[in-house]
Amino acid sequence: ERRTRLVTRAEMPRRADLVAAFVRHGEYRVRTILDVGCGLGLMRWALEQHFPRARYTGLEVSRYLCERHGWEHGSAATFESPRPFDLVILARHYVAAKHVDAVRRFAPQATVAFDTVDLHFLRAERQATLIAGAPAASDREREQELDLVRGADVTLVVSPVERELLGELDEDGQRAWSLA
Repeated sequence: ERRTRLVTRAEMPRRADLVAAFVRHGEYRVRTILDVGCGLGLMRWALEQHFPRARYTGLEVSRYLCERHGWEHGSAATFESPRPFDLVILARHYVAAKHVDAVRRFAPQATVAFDTVDLHFLRAERQATLIAGAPAASDREREQELDLVRGADVTLVVSPVERELLGELDEDGQRAWSLA
C-alpha cells in the first residue's frame, strides 16, 4: 500500500545501480542473482540491465506474489539451491537477520548485499526523541543491525548521514554505500 511502503518503485533502479557499482568496483563476476524477500521484484529489471547474462531468482514467502511473478516460494532458512549464487540481496534488517547465516551456508562464495531500506535503529532513536513515549531501538536491535552491516560485503543506506554513522560505528565503514 502506498502510504505504508518504505521504498518507491522509482528508487529501486538506483539501489540496483549501487549494487552494480560495488560489484564492478570489486571486479566480481555475476552470473546468478538471488533476491531474498524480493516482494514485487522491483530491482529485477535494473539488475538485468547491469548483468544481462545473469540469471535472476526471486525468493519470496508470499504464495500470492510467487504465483503472480514466478518467484521461488520459500525462505532462505530452508531454501535448497539447485545452483550456486554469485550475488545475494537481503533487504530490511528483520528479514536479513533471519536469513544471512543460511545464505552464507548455501552460497558461501556469493557477494552479499544488505539493503537496509533505512537504518531501523537510527529511525527508532530519532522517533523516540521527537515523540514522547515512542519506543527507542534497544541495544540488541542496534547490535543486530550493525552485525548485519559487518557480515555483508556491501550495505546500502539511503543517505550520507547513515553512511557516515556506520563509518563511525564500524571499523570497516567503507562497506556502506549511500543512494544520495
